[in-house]
Amino acid sequence: MSLLGRFFDYSKPGKGVDPDEPQKRPFFLYFELLWRKFSRFFFLNLCYSVVILPMAFAVYLIAWGALFDYLSLESVQNANPEIAGGAMPSMIFMFALQFFSLPVPVWVGLLGLSVVLFGPVTCGLTYITRNWVRQEHADLSDLKDRAKSNFKQGLILGILDIGIYLLLLRNVFVPIDTTHLGEFTAIILSVTQTLSVVGLILYSFMRLYTYQMVITFDLKLLHILKNAWLFAIMGIFRNLLATAVMAVTLVLFFVLHPVVELIFFFLFAFSYWAYSNNFITYPIIKKFMIKDEEPIENPEQPE
Repeated sequence: MSLLGRFFDYSKPGKGVDPDEPQKRPFFLYFELLWRKFSRFFFLNLCYSVVILPMAFAVYLIAWGALFDYLSLESVQNANPEIAGGAMPSMIFMFALQFFSLPVPVWVGLLGLSVVLFGPVTCGLTYITRNWVRQEHADLSDLKDRAKSNFKQGLILGILDIGIYLLLLRNVFVPIDTTHLGEFTAIILSVTQTLSVVGLILYSFMRLYTYQMVITFDLKLLHILKNAWLFAIMGIFRNLLATAVMAVTLVLFFVLHPVVELIFFFLFAFSYWAYSNNFITYPIIKKFMIKDEEPIENPEQPE
């Protein structure tokens, strides 16, 4: 077997999980599980990122465009892929520009497919990482299987994510030129901008729970959104922690080096964020929606 084959061989024996071992404190368990599944994070992230790549490129360019406009820099279409101040270029930015330089039917088709698959494949990603958190068995094939079995609700949630974020981010980052507006209109736009910031934060907190509930319970989508709204408030400290973990790692790998940013994006970011979000917020779902601790249905196989 090749070195690469051995790296991704999940059938080889290993330490496994001792059912009689005392439960570790969450802080230590978090890093133990992360280390135990470390190689699997790479392959899972690669499969997920390939599916959502066109949409991720679009989001990346939109974010840069909003930042440029907000800072009164050149628009993203004419911008040199360097940050003002002489920072090193972003390789993801350059790849995104190359992607959208493809023939229009090609990138439009790939982008549309990515938008459709985003929600369902996120259900698959959430299922696998949630099982890792619960120390239950999950295969890479579950990415496809759970995307298929939760396709309808995943599709709706994915489109909802895209629509809400586009709307709220536009309201937040579009500059308000009060010199050409009446006082009342300026006040209304300022209030709208403030409410959009609040809405952006609350919806981001809700997203920590929506996909978990889709793959864990048989609930109608309205009930999922209602519960997610409640958890966004009730789990405020866990939500802040999960958001902080994502923000810190994003900024850290962004400023280190363009190559490091690219590797982090393709091989670690999404699977790690999903794992962290599930590890931090799943106890809220367990506390309020799972009355008794259920036995493990698919005990984790030795590694």
